[in-house]
This record gives sequence, structure tokens and C-alpha cells, in this order.
Amino acid sequence: MKKLSSILMCTSLLISCASQSENPKEKITQATIAPIETEEESAENKIMLGQWQGEMKDKKLEIVIEKITGDSVFGYSSLDGKQRPIKGIFSTADYDIPCSKAFEAMLSEPGDDHWDGIFTIKFVGFEDEKETENGPECIGNLKGREAMGEWNAYKGDHKSNLHLNKVK
Repeated sequence: MKKLSSILMCTSLLISCASQSENPKEKITQATIAPIETEEESAENKIMLGQWQGEMKDKKLEIVIEKITGDSVFGYSSLDGKQRPIKGIFSTADYDIPCSKAFEAMLSEPGDDHWDGIFTIKFVGFEDEKETENGPECIGNLKGREAMGEWNAYKGDHKSNLHLNKVK
């Protein structure tokens, strides 16, 4: 009987040690792989937030950017009232006009609709300016004003150029 209870105790101990050693590895792997969301929207990249309107193939297009987290962008597109979620990443982009700031975003629709695709859009904001003897001086108050880019369908050769204006 002592021998049987010793075997059962050793087996229980081995099983509990094995299950404990798996969990920390799992947690470490998950923590290492999971993105770290430390940076929220900055004063500069906030120029992307809001409602943008334009046309795509003679239809009303609306892009709404609802949230920025780190280098990720979340929102939706609406073409003639048909809404599709979009998400993607952005980075700082070049724009050769004084007192401007630009960000380029690649925004993907889910892909479960025949007409889904990817938007590549450059969002541009401009600061208020003050004229000085040395030319214009940027004085802050950066606001998103325009966006341009293209949309490419996942399926087929469908694509369209875009020009959007900030509505709100």
C-alpha cells in the first residue's frame, strides 16, 4: 500500500510540474508575440482621424478613421452606403510643401466580399502659417486637409485613384 501511494504521489508531482512548466513557456511565447500598444495617437498623426470624402468611379466614397494605436489604423470605408471595415498600418511620408506633415497608410478591407481591396492613402495636414521677413513660419495647429492615393481590388484588375477631403 505504501508503495502504491508513493507511486501515485510521484506521478501526481510529475504531472503538476509538467503542467506548470508548460504554462510559463506559453505565457512567455504569447507575451513575446503579442504587439505592444504603448503609443496612442500623437498630435501629428491625429490628422488622419475623422471623416474623409471623395469619389471612386463616380460613386460617393467615405473613409472614416476611428482609432490609431501605435502604427495601426482602424475604421471603415463606405462606397455608395456599403460599409466595409478597414484596418492597416501607417508611417510618416514625404510631402514637399512647407508647414505640412504627411502619413501614408495601407488600409485593408476584410477580403470576404468580391469588391474588397486595399487602400493606399497619403493623409496630409498643414500647420497655420505666419508671414515673416524670412518667408512663412509654421506656428502649429496642424489640421488634416486632404488625402490622395489609390484602391486596388484583391480580385481582378480593378483599381481607382482617390482624392479625399477632410469633412470632420
